[in-house]
Amino acid sequence: MVLCCADKKEVRQFVNAVALQYAKPCVTASVFRQGFGGEVYAYMPGQTGCFACMDRAADEQGININDAIPLLAEEEQHMYGLNMHDYQASGLSLDIQAISLLQARVALGLLTVDSARPVAAPQANWLIHYNRPVAGVSASGFNKLVRIRIRPRKGCACAELAIPAYAR
Repeated sequence: MVLCCADKKEVRQFVNAVALQYAKPCVTASVFRQGFGGEVYAYMPGQTGCFACMDRAADEQGININDAIPLLAEEEQHMYGLNMHDYQASGLSLDIQAISLLQARVALGLLTVDSARPVAAPQANWLIHYNRPVAGVSASGFNKLVRIRIRPRKGCACAELAIPAYAR
């Protein structure tokens, strides 16, 4: 299993390609800019769509949240993670911890699915967590979890690995 916790979309796409190449499950987690939530996505070879499928679905449904929030002027001038002690990225470590715990929970569910004492995995493979509303992105409340199941998309490399529903 691969756990992807990269900040950049390009890196998440690269990790997705590696997971596809080796037919390994991959659980990707990211915290949204400004710390208002995050998402966890699980790719299970032969069962679900990969990260690229999720990204396409998000674009089609208008819910590609990481792209929906414009950079603040301060964020355009600084890069996160360059040891700039006086620069403060928006969001709290608590926001990051909530998403990392959700990622760990999903990964444990996948790792223990065939064990004598499995940890129940969510039925959805894309979990979007909002910890507060943000105009234009999440109009409703505090601590909301959206669950979506993404299947392999036509034309995606992961669709070749997909097992037909009748064979599962």
